[in-house]
Amino acid sequence: MRGTNMTAIEIDGTAAKQGASWGARAAEWAELQEHYSEPLFEAALAKCGVAKGTNYLDVGCGAGLAASMAAFRMATVAGLDASAEMLAVARRRTPGVDFRLGDMQKLPWRDASFDLVTFFNSLQYAASDVDALREAARVTRPGGCIAVAAWAEPERCEAAPYIAALGTFVPAAASDIGGPWSFSEPMALRTLFESAGLTMWAMREVNCAWTYRDAGTALRALMTGGTVARAIDAAGEPRVRDAVFESIAPFRRCDGSYRIENVFRLAIGKEEV
Repeated sequence: MRGTNMTAIEIDGTAAKQGASWGARAAEWAELQEHYSEPLFEAALAKCGVAKGTNYLDVGCGAGLAASMAAFRMATVAGLDASAEMLAVARRRTPGVDFRLGDMQKLPWRDASFDLVTFFNSLQYAASDVDALREAARVTRPGGCIAVAAWAEPERCEAAPYIAALGTFVPAAASDIGGPWSFSEPMALRTLFESAGLTMWAMREVNCAWTYRDAGTALRALMTGGTVARAIDAAGEPRVRDAVFESIAPFRRCDGSYRIENVFRLAIGKEEV
């Protein structure tokens, strides 16, 4: 599965559209929402033994929190994203990391550059998820690992009504390539790995709770993200805000705070040899 080295930065088509959407509120995303994925990031880094001497790449790195956590473990870290605004936040957060703008199907690194490549809730944004995984395999050294994290089934994720509310505003032509539930079925990630010529050797579930002290805080956080930006473009911010507020109403607690429980699957594989 090794191929030609990719050294140029290339971004167009689907990646460019995704980058524009996710960059709309990059700083707010990083401040208010990204940290709720820390349990997922930590699970992957720990399971794959990320430490000093590990060469690590996060594909679809967003504002770079997973990369920052790996750098804290003394790994040599790189990240790729389609949003220049997200990467600007990532560079401020962790200076000196090799963050690059690009398309996950055309990774601008040489063959066998990394011990671990991760996709945290990002692979569904690829125009071809299989091609993106094959690219990850190309830049992963023999014996290295590729980890993919994705939402579990909608009925196990309390954010499902929120995601559905946003979906009512996003035109089909502007919707995510596969959508948030692309890999939510129990066998979906295994099937995806096999299609890309990879063997899955570990799978675990990770709980990520979104907690907000009040409605204002919840709305500030939940009005970030790429799908929100596209919904606002389609319907205007007031309508989207009202729909988001209605979608989280069942999760309001007696003290006025909110807690939204979600389950993610983390799959780790290696290239078949």
